[in-house]
Amino acid sequence: MQNYQIRAAQLDLNRQKETMEFIRFYIDFLADNGYNTLLLYAAWRIKMQSHPYPAEAEAYTADEIREIVAYAFNKGLKVIPTTNLTFVNSLTRYPEMADMLENGTRFWGTRRGNFCLSNPRIYQFIEDYLTEFAELVPSEYFHIGGDECWDLGYCEKCTAGGMNYDKEVAMYKSFILKCREIAVEKLHRRTIMWDDMFDYYPHLLDDMPRDLIMAHWQYQEDVYTSTGHFGNRRRENMLEKYEELGFNYLIAPATYLTSNGRTFSEYASKGKNLMGGLMTTWCNHHRFMYKALPVIASVGRHWDNQGSEEDCFRAFVAKYFDNADEELVQALRCFCENNSTRFTSFTALNTSKQGFSGLRYGTNSRRTLELVILKNKYPQITNETGKRIIEELIIMLELECAIFDLTKLIRDIPRKLTTPEQINSALALVQAKADNYSAKWNEWRAGITPNTIADYLNKFVSSTRVHCEKLFKGNYLRILFASVNQYGAEPLDISLIKNGEKIPAAKGCFRGDGACYEQIFPLDKAVEAEAIVIEAKGYGGQGIAYAEVCLTDKKLIPESAEGKGMVSNPEFVLEDDCKYAFLGSQDTMASWKDRAAADAVHTLTIKLKKYCC
Repeated sequence: MQNYQIRAAQLDLNRQKETMEFIRFYIDFLADNGYNTLLLYAAWRIKMQSHPYPAEAEAYTADEIREIVAYAFNKGLKVIPTTNLTFVNSLTRYPEMADMLENGTRFWGTRRGNFCLSNPRIYQFIEDYLTEFAELVPSEYFHIGGDECWDLGYCEKCTAGGMNYDKEVAMYKSFILKCREIAVEKLHRRTIMWDDMFDYYPHLLDDMPRDLIMAHWQYQEDVYTSTGHFGNRRRENMLEKYEELGFNYLIAPATYLTSNGRTFSEYASKGKNLMGGLMTTWCNHHRFMYKALPVIASVGRHWDNQGSEEDCFRAFVAKYFDNADEELVQALRCFCENNSTRFTSFTALNTSKQGFSGLRYGTNSRRTLELVILKNKYPQITNETGKRIIEELIIMLELECAIFDLTKLIRDIPRKLTTPEQINSALALVQAKADNYSAKWNEWRAGITPNTIADYLNKFVSSTRVHCEKLFKGNYLRILFASVNQYGAEPLDISLIKNGEKIPAAKGCFRGDGACYEQIFPLDKAVEAEAIVIEAKGYGGQGIAYAEVCLTDKKLIPESAEGKGMVSNPEFVLEDDCKYAFLGSQDTMASWKDRAAADAVHTLTIKLKKYCC
């Protein structure tokens, strides 16, 4: 292993406020597991003179930030102040900020939250905020964000004089340079930034000052090279490119699974300009952080040259679980090596969707085995941190198993193999397990409101119940989607045509697990449709492999298909297989660079015929 000058772990307080007690515990944990730096992503949750808008209950005071920094320093951790000047979604809730924010959007139908770069007031606001933040957190660095600036130049102010790709690139460049100038010239801090926007503006790297530190994030299971973060996910050795251009950089894995941090470290092992690593943590408003601690610890120890990542994991278990019992080590290891597709953010909770090959019974069996072992070992654990880790894993695994059983029952409703009584029983079990999880809020986030875990899980159960009630009526639209890179973001409008009338059936961006995935959309009533119309517009593209309408006593299956706009192979939707029609361009960068192309509507019309079954 190389000598990692910076061994940092992030604390994301922007999305989820944590108690001061937990923050002190987290700092202790980092100091004990090889880290020398806390990346304090407080962003817009600090209440101070330049940003007085957050309510008292949702914000940290300046004194609390000083307390966090002092505690970290006493534990031997430096603190890097971190915000995000390009993804400011949390600011949209404050009316006072409205005129400084974009009110247009590139895709997905909702704003990501970017500053309006046509408003000169933003730079004074940013300078005032960064100055106050910097005064609270002494450091030689400032992390300014810079990622996911997708809505750049979409409001009326920005588009009034015409907007194109070159202007967009120039706006982003000017913004980053001005923010860097504030950090360097006024605050005397070296600037760190996320690097994913250079996927879209690759030639801009040549114009960036070489004192910028690139935080390169990759979250896949096996990081053997850099892949683009969205779009076409281009493969390119970005670390090698940074070496050639003269940039220092940090590798930034995530807490989702141990193999991500381990293989990322291997990939970066020969870099001369590598300054260290940054372990990122996200979406803690939908979960607690205890389940992520094994990954944080093993990678941090590895970066600290305490041994191979595998050996570091074993040493962590020995210390925090009172022993290195092989069954416990392997159960925890199995969870941490196979966690990426599970409850990382709850975004995967969709019981109406499944992969082309059906349900993953092997994954569920592994999950059940992990659960049995962890339950057996739990009474033997006396270390409080170890107990909390296993508690969260047990509760989460129980919830996952209950949702798997519910998903199978829902999948079998159209085949008439499931009864309403079975669904009600399964939903009651899911609700009970969800309640167990959200009840931990009062213990682990006491005094913090709202309980976003409870809100989300209750909404999931409620919407699933409605979905099942509609599905039992026997009327639904079934679509087999195809998305090779799984990162398309092209919104679809899906309608049924009856007597020339367009009846809305579904709307949104649809992504799934695997290249082909099926989703069922219940219909409010039986519609003997003459056609299915799928309209696509925006960034990216979407494949459709098959579509049919199922009614209580018949199916309406494809008879013919035609495309309007950019639709390749519309005839491929006539058979229920993995050939697919594609709406839009497979070159997602083409629609990024050409807004007129992104605004074009591509329509697939599937004429239907009756098939009695």
